[in-house]
Amino acid sequence: MAIDFPSSPATGQTYTYGGVTYTYSAQGVWLVSGGGGATGTGGTGPTGPTGASGTSGTSGVDGATGPTGSAGSAGGAGSTGATGPTGAVGSAGTPGTPGSVGATGPTGAAGSAGGVGSAGATGPTGAVGSAGSVGSTGPTGPFCTAIIAGGLF
Repeated sequence: MAIDFPSSPATGQTYTYGGVTYTYSAQGVWLVSGGGGATGTGGTGPTGPTGASGTSGTSGVDGATGPTGSAGSAGGAGSTGATGPTGAVGSAGTPGTPGSVGATGPTGAAGSAGGVGSAGATGPTGAVGSAGSVGSTGPTGPFCTAIIAGGLF
């Protein structure tokens, strides 16, 4: 039969079983106390079954913040980022100062002759001229007979 030691012993606590006294050590094990008869050494017994897992203990308090470390070396240049969007159109600038007048260019070649123009409008009637002088008498012409409405003349 197995020995049934106390479940929560304190360091230095003793327990007696079958005439043998055991003392709980600071290392967390039960040791055989002196005063009994001769102690024999037996062989190692078989390994006992694995015990159940214990409950998790509470978290300890946070420690103090350590000193700030020295600055690291500068990193290499990063890759070029993507092109940003096109900006808005800016306002119109102020007008520039007018330039100076350029020099007169050379005279061009003579053009070809133009075509005949259309006839102009008839001018106004001129003033009546002065009477001319009487001309000389002309030669006598041949005799002619004329019939005028019913008779000879």
